[in-house]
Amino acid sequence: MRTIERRSGRLARRLALAVAALCVLAAPLAGCDSTTSQRPPLSPTATATPSPTITPTALPGPHAAAAMLDQPPAQCPAADSQNQTMSFPRGFGSFSGSIEFVGQDIVWIPRPYYPSTLHLGAHGADSWPVARFLWEIGPNALDTVSVRVTDIETGNALWWIHSTPPDIATQTLVLDPNIPGPAEYHGQPASNWREWAATLLIPQASCYALEAKWDGGSWHVNFAAGR
Repeated sequence: MRTIERRSGRLARRLALAVAALCVLAAPLAGCDSTTSQRPPLSPTATATPSPTITPTALPGPHAAAAMLDQPPAQCPAADSQNQTMSFPRGFGSFSGSIEFVGQDIVWIPRPYYPSTLHLGAHGADSWPVARFLWEIGPNALDTVSVRVTDIETGNALWWIHSTPPDIATQTLVLDPNIPGPAEYHGQPASNWREWAATLLIPQASCYALEAKWDGGSWHVNFAAGR
């Protein structure tokens, strides 16, 4: 009986020593002191990142003149691309007499429509001051021609419009019968020629640069506009 008690005592001591060893090993991780309360692990605090506010940007459109136009600038930077002339002594299309074209290669403007100094709204205030252009494309050319006019001082592009107030407007006028836009296609005024009319809105007096471009070429001219 005493032998069993001694063995039980030895087993109890060995068990106590094993538990103590386990506590020493596990202490860095959890601790073995039953009197110490176990704290739950801290969860990382998420910081809310505010979403950026997107403000829609309104695209500029054609607008009426704010007031009566000032006088055209007395002098604008010279630029003509060394444009050439072409004469038709017996008339051309709707022109009853002789007519001279100004331009290059395949893009021409009849002399009465070629810009130098444009006077608009001469009879008083005009909410929509416009200039009329006539374009002759030829001879023997099917190229698509594009035209832009920009304010030399600000770099802003003017608007080509169909009527006033504008119902159809674009800053790049495209002369192509297959592409709709504010340009008015007049058909063929003469064999191997095509003709368009177009209206340019000029809401303030300034110096302007006109550039006509097509596949493989371009030309430009500067002009003044005002009352």
